[in-house]
Amino acid sequence: MAASQALTTIDRLKSTAPDLVSDLTDDTLTMYISDAHIDVLGDGFPDHIQVGGEDIGNNIKEQAERYLALHLASMDNEAGRGIQSEQVDVLKTTYFSKSMANTKWINSSIWGRMFWDLWKQYGKGDTFNVIVVNH
Repeated sequence: MAASQALTTIDRLKSTAPDLVSDLTDDTLTMYISDAHIDVLGDGFPDHIQVGGEDIGNNIKEQAERYLALHLASMDNEAGRGIQSEQVDVLKTTYFSKSMANTKWINSSIWGRMFWDLWKQYGKGDTFNVIVVNH
């Protein structure tokens, strides 16, 4: 069985968050899109979402895939390395857990929060599984 085609594109990532992805290679962005694609399909976003008589299911899944890919990309820069807090005088760093039982990780970037909002509205609800692959 052939792998399904990603719903979003590198160009859409670059248009949505140009500053975030400007230093990342197309190969890296492709991997983030691939990881997000697997999660969006596997987490059960429905194929059909009817709003005002129009099926927006593919549009919602594309947005979810784009937002999750951008969230993964945000983990590669200084602002998004998963650091929750730092303390200077005793050098203490606290990291967000990347466990999806703990939604702090997905809420650690604007893109993760936008993905989470779509998930709560159109996906399975309060919990989901995300595969985190370090590159």
